[in-house]
Amino acid sequence: MRAALLTFLVLLGYVAVSGVAFLLVATIFTKRFSRIWRPCFYLCLLALLALLLLIPISGPRSDDFGNNSAMFWPLVLACLALPFAAFKEFQRYIVLSAVILGLAAFFLAFW
Repeated sequence: MRAALLTFLVLLGYVAVSGVAFLLVATIFTKRFSRIWRPCFYLCLLALLALLLLIPISGPRSDDFGNNSAMFWPLVLACLALPFAAFKEFQRYIVLSAVILGLAAFFLAFW
């Protein structure tokens, strides 16, 4: 069961980051923003939250976390950049501050 969960989290992270990359390339070629930015942000946020919940359980130095640690920083960057494309002005800053405060609280609590 644990191996299935870790595999699911790795695949979820890769799907989320691949979705962001695909939308960035599609936006460059079509010159317009898509309505898929918001679900892509939610997918990245879900993958990041699942990864952050896994770190205290398995420990940051364990072998179980090794496969998932490669996805940590791309997911953090995606969660910090996507609110600018996915949300309107006022919502953008609320979501961005919530992500930043959540990451800061996590780092202060577990490192």
